[in-house]
Amino acid sequence: MKDMKDRDGISIPPLKKIHSGKVRDSFRLGNDESKRLIVVSDRISAFDHILDSKIPYKGSILNMLTNFWFNKTKHIIKNHLIEEISSNASIVQEAKPIKLEFIVRKYISGSLWRSYSKGQRKFSTYTLPEGLTQNAALSDIIITPTTKDVSDQEISYQQIIESKIITKELLDYIYDVSLSLFKFVSSYLEERNILLVDTKFEFATQINDDKLILIDEIFTPDSSRFWYKSQYEKNQIEVESPDKEFVRKYLMDAKESKASKEMPKVLPDDIVCDTTKRYIQLYQDITGMLANQIYSINSSKISSKNSSKNCNEELYKTLIDKNIIKDGLIVIVMGSKNDLEHALKIKKICNLYDVDVMMRVISAHKNGEEISNLGRELNNSINPTVVIAIAGRSNGLGGSLAYNLTVPVINIPPFKDNLDMFLNINSSLIMPQNASVATSVDVEGGTRLALKALQLERLKSRFASEIIDLKDKLKNDDQEVQAL
Repeated sequence: MKDMKDRDGISIPPLKKIHSGKVRDSFRLGNDESKRLIVVSDRISAFDHILDSKIPYKGSILNMLTNFWFNKTKHIIKNHLIEEISSNASIVQEAKPIKLEFIVRKYISGSLWRSYSKGQRKFSTYTLPEGLTQNAALSDIIITPTTKDVSDQEISYQQIIESKIITKELLDYIYDVSLSLFKFVSSYLEERNILLVDTKFEFATQINDDKLILIDEIFTPDSSRFWYKSQYEKNQIEVESPDKEFVRKYLMDAKESKASKEMPKVLPDDIVCDTTKRYIQLYQDITGMLANQIYSINSSKISSKNSSKNCNEELYKTLIDKNIIKDGLIVIVMGSKNDLEHALKIKKICNLYDVDVMMRVISAHKNGEEISNLGRELNNSINPTVVIAIAGRSNGLGGSLAYNLTVPVINIPPFKDNLDMFLNINSSLIMPQNASVATSVDVEGGTRLALKALQLERLKSRFASEIIDLKDKLKNDDQEVQAL
């Protein structure tokens, strides 16, 4: 069974998730629409499908290696990187993506070889000669664009112009830049015994001036193929790839061995472990830098859960240090907007303790499906979270939230007076079986309970000080009374 926290990627409330791709999740940084936060996950996709398995520390390798190359190639073209804030996350400038991918190839390998071996000779504007062998070097570097859709489709240079996706001038410039990038990095890598086989680029135009910039990832083991030169010279056909081609090959071999001819969705543990080691070794061979901050390559046990935990903790601390989020989150869920006044009282108390507060209106009876959506967001949150449910008569909200959430839920019902509380308290006290919900009829007491449930060290210290202050006050009051 899949881990509930792994189903929908990372969540960083109160930051709004604006896109979730095959590997990357993007978030809006408050009201600033000029940039976004991109978090690179350990998810892996192949043949247009996201696999159920994750590759530990893959997100960190892709993010750090992409940013390494962005810094190395910015003399050729500007890119969208503003700042790398953790091993698996970066802040980038907002831009207008061009809905094309540009695949640059120096060798006939991968999908190019598979199509060639089946008789195809025309690729975009290029016609390949007869008699080429698998993994052979091409006489010239070629560029084979594809559309950027759910399933990418080949598209020729002429078709791009005819479809008016971009102008001929811009397309020619992209071709020139792509070749310059490929040649520059190929030369860099050959000095390190690495051959750049092929790669893909994605481009965008800047919002303020429409200038072309480079986006997404570049020269990573997800977006490129690499070979070690010494291995290639020994055996051109059987040369191993320290990149995603290793996973693709396993999937194709496994598919052929199945009677159903279906592609596996889960990778064996040894393939997962080997893929992580290949990615890390390639990162170190390319950059000359050790990846010890994310993983010890001599470790015998690679854990996807440890990877996610370590990276999420690093990102969480960084976002707090940069004042992008607070260290704790209280989510106030109202049954209707009529409860807003009550919710604002709770929010006012939370603000005194410097935590983030989100407010939502969700009716357990009228649009209960939104509770599942909220659960997917909060269950994957990297920050400590507690939910406060506000519902009075026929309170189904607290129990519904508790059944869908992995974080604490506390009912603080909005009773108007003692009679209202007497008539309706049972719906907040008697919850469905096994629904783990606490109930408080006191706004301040219930809110403080929610804050304590966050289990933040700074709040523990503050509450401890408040307890001491209260005891001191009572002691002083006692002494004053005794002196009368």
